Amino acid sequence: MAGTSKQARKKRALSPERPTETSQSSAEEEDVDTSSHVLTDVSTDHSDENYKESESSSASDSESSSNEEEEEEEDEEEEAVKNQKKRKAIMQSTSFISVVGKWVNGCGSSSMDASKNQFSGTVPSSASRLSPQLNLLWNHFDQTIKETRLTAATFNCLTSVPRCTQTSSGIYGGFAINCGGPNIEINQTIFSSNSQSIGGASYFQSDDGRWGVSNIGFQSDEDGAFPTIVSTSNIIQNTHDQELYQTALGAPSSLAYYGLTMLNGVYKVELHFAEISITSDGTWKSLGQRLFDIFIQGDRKEKDFDIRAAANGSFSAVVKSYHINVTQNVLEIHLLWSGKGTCCVPDTWTYGPLISAVRVIAEFELPKSSPSKTGKLSAILGSCILATALMVGCIILHVMRRRRRKLKIKSFNLQNAVEASMGAWEIPCVEVKPQIFTFNQIRIATEDFHEKNKLGQGGSGSVYKGALADGTMVAIKQLSCSADKDNQEFINEVGTISAVQHRNLVKLLGCCVEGNCRILVLELLENNSLYQALFKKKLSLDWTTRFIICIQIAQGLTYLHEESRTRIVHRDIKAGNVLLDRKLNAKIADFGLAKLFGDDKIHITTRVAGTIGYLDPEYAIRGKLTEKADVYSFGILLLEILSGRSNINTQLPEEQIFLREWAWQLYEEKRIENLADESLGGNFAMEEFARTVHVALLCAQSTAEMRPKMSEALSMLTGSLDIKLTINRSGFSAHHNQLSLQGSNTTFRQTTF
Repeated sequence: MAGTSKQARKKRALSPERPTETSQSSAEEEDVDTSSHVLTDVSTDHSDENYKESESSSASDSESSSNEEEEEEEDEEEEAVKNQKKRKAIMQSTSFISVVGKWVNGCGSSSMDASKNQFSGTVPSSASRLSPQLNLLWNHFDQTIKETRLTAATFNCLTSVPRCTQTSSGIYGGFAINCGGPNIEINQTIFSSNSQSIGGASYFQSDDGRWGVSNIGFQSDEDGAFPTIVSTSNIIQNTHDQELYQTALGAPSSLAYYGLTMLNGVYKVELHFAEISITSDGTWKSLGQRLFDIFIQGDRKEKDFDIRAAANGSFSAVVKSYHINVTQNVLEIHLLWSGKGTCCVPDTWTYGPLISAVRVIAEFELPKSSPSKTGKLSAILGSCILATALMVGCIILHVMRRRRRKLKIKSFNLQNAVEASMGAWEIPCVEVKPQIFTFNQIRIATEDFHEKNKLGQGGSGSVYKGALADGTMVAIKQLSCSADKDNQEFINEVGTISAVQHRNLVKLLGCCVEGNCRILVLELLENNSLYQALFKKKLSLDWTTRFIICIQIAQGLTYLHEESRTRIVHRDIKAGNVLLDRKLNAKIADFGLAKLFGDDKIHITTRVAGTIGYLDPEYAIRGKLTEKADVYSFGILLLEILSGRSNINTQLPEEQIFLREWAWQLYEEKRIENLADESLGGNFAMEEFARTVHVALLCAQSTAEMRPKMSEALSMLTGSLDIKLTINRSGFSAHHNQLSLQGSNTTFRQTTF
């Protein structure tokens, strides 16, 4: 080729560079160079998986260049890249206008995005080797790829220019898609399967030709590639169509759905969303944020759309509806990530657009089918029905009977286990034991789990307000349907709460076990959780109220550890598991992780469970559980009550991110008053505040043997046991602290904090 030596071309092929970002504007919005370009090869170094692109020079203006020389140069380029193990290319909006020569030979394992260009002429048959990792949308091809169902007319019509006249005239009046899942029927609408895991540059068209989906963007590292299909087994709130939200389809950059050969007219477009990757349970897993834009027919309908915000939480459904006029037989729904939000919380590749289902409904009267088409369709359907009806009916009936029988056995076994767990305890002074409710009773009590009755949602399920038949107001805790290990936690929670009765522990009224339903019926505490009061500012808590709450939590833990017939370690003491009644009295809830201790056991070794930030360091590292694990969590919770902030907050200055360390620093510097919640406005009893800070730091020591028992912590809070703290610089941050209890022979020393 003119102006380019063979050596220079070979060197450029061997040393490809990372591609730069290209314009996303359509060809109609740019001045396109009409000279021919030659597409020769695109390759990527497999060792670091970076995209690299090698583009051949422009065709020589000289008419004297021979075909033999061009073929020789192409052979050299192919030789230079033939040992590359993996090829991925992005050539979107590069304004190529034709294909000359061979089509990227030998790259059957590649993925290529050549959409939004000006390609014309014949689609080379060799391009089919890239399928489905090939995206040729929005071009000017004039033939069909023989090895696929995709016609060049379909490729060409998906653009802003009026080329859709090349496709068939409109014949469809809508479609419905179950994104990431199988075919399902919802309210007499068939949501067709979209369970294919599409790659970094690919286009998939449905079997009936009604719709297609395009994915642009590729991400991978040593942890694996971007997961385009996401699924969950959790119960999805705010919907009766659970199956529709159990799966979702995502993309790292761009996800577009196209309605093909549609009748022109006005349609209602429903986009179904549910955030099933990022939680809303107040833990670090809820710190992620997914933001993307929604375009329909090129118009932006939503900017920085946040599924959780729109649905009021994770695992909750939300439907966005739009009225769209289709004028060229094609509908485009485009979800685009523009780099906002987080990328890696709670897992790598947790970002980008995510959608559960798409439904498009015509808002005009559909034309009646012609007699010939109707007759053919009726004949085909009649034959299929006659041939398969009996066989399918028998299979379905058999499967349903077996499933019902297995479900009944499983439900019966679980109910027996729950009743045995409740009956294994003899609860003194309690005349009415927890009862077993039917699911229908629960459904009526919650008005079919209506959204207006929803009190909150955590990692284990949702909580609703309900009214029993006798008018008793209750809290209904609906646990997520999951594995047998969670059934064991359910049995454990029912048995544990049934076994203990204390004014500072939430009372269990009963439970429901039917099929996969696992529901607890608890006493209703009108002011929700301490988490809502402290961090969501739903309540204004003055100092006196906060101090009483601290004492009441300590009383509840003291009962569990030292006063109940069997010692119980809660294992998940945190603000979200402390509930407040109408008078703001505190009660400890959620005993799903509780462990029972025999009198002869000092500790037990068990699977580590709890919430990050509240976990005892020794327990987290070694798995050895004692009552001191609850003492540590109690110390952290005290600091949160005092400060009105969570124990980890990355939005604060570096020295304040971790509440425990910051409180210790203020204590050393004799500035503990700076720890007080600003909402208190300085209105607190300094002596009580300082005493509570001292108890919190004493309980939150890293070494379990240096923490007090809960009864001692309670006595120190109430002032019946004095505390004297002496600071020596040698331990934590070059400081060592000796904490002694006056009136007790026990001495606690903090060697590391």
